[in-house]
Amino acid sequence: MAGWACILAAGLILIASCADEPQPLESVARYPLWVAIVEPSDGSDPDELALIPVGRLVDGAWDQPWPGTDAVDEGSFAAIDSSGGLEVDSSRFPSFEVLDSGHIRIGAPVQWFMYPMVRDTLTVTGIGLQPSLCQSTLAMMVRSDHVFDHQNYRAIREVALSVPLEIVSPQAEIARLDSIESALGLINNLVDNDSRRSFDWLGFHRLEDGGILGNVDDWGYEGHVYKIVVFQGDQAQVVIEVYGGGC
Repeated sequence: MAGWACILAAGLILIASCADEPQPLESVARYPLWVAIVEPSDGSDPDELALIPVGRLVDGAWDQPWPGTDAVDEGSFAAIDSSGGLEVDSSRFPSFEVLDSGHIRIGAPVQWFMYPMVRDTLTVTGIGLQPSLCQSTLAMMVRSDHVFDHQNYRAIREVALSVPLEIVSPQAEIARLDSIESALGLINNLVDNDSRRSFDWLGFHRLEDGGILGNVDDWGYEGHVYKIVVFQGDQAQVVIEVYGGGC
């Protein structure tokens, strides 16, 4: 698929391809910075990955442009309305527009840069449901020219960005990282199983304004949360929290 991911929405999410898909509209041809998590897909293709957008930076403000796990698990995205037509619940669906062809165009980047392998470019080929512990989340299916070590394929958990950014060493450029982690509540507890907690930094990158973008996977006892953290000097703020699924 050379361009946009297309979906047939009839209560089920299907991976689809559009042979006659049109060129991107001018208003959505370029995208600001999007941040996503990359993990192994649940499909049978060992070269396919699942990409889950978790945040977007637009004109200095962060938002969440993609439905979270909770939204996916609430039920169907579409229902038959009183006129007999298919009505999509846009509050639980990625931003989209309906084309004259009847296809649905999703407003999201179709090319991504995966880190720490910045040389590795991911291209979206479809969209579907991805298991997330005991729940599901909506994901873009992506392919890469990179040859994966399939023995370690299931351990893949990386950050992907829609805009290439410089990789930052937190040890060299973030003062008092341990103190900042404590202030943000990122404290490992591997002893008490009922309140078990651990976190993993998935990458640090330099933003255009000089700040540092950090991405963390914060695991609790029966679920986890993806967090986007922005560092400015020795201060940090969680700007996005997205529930990653649980049991």
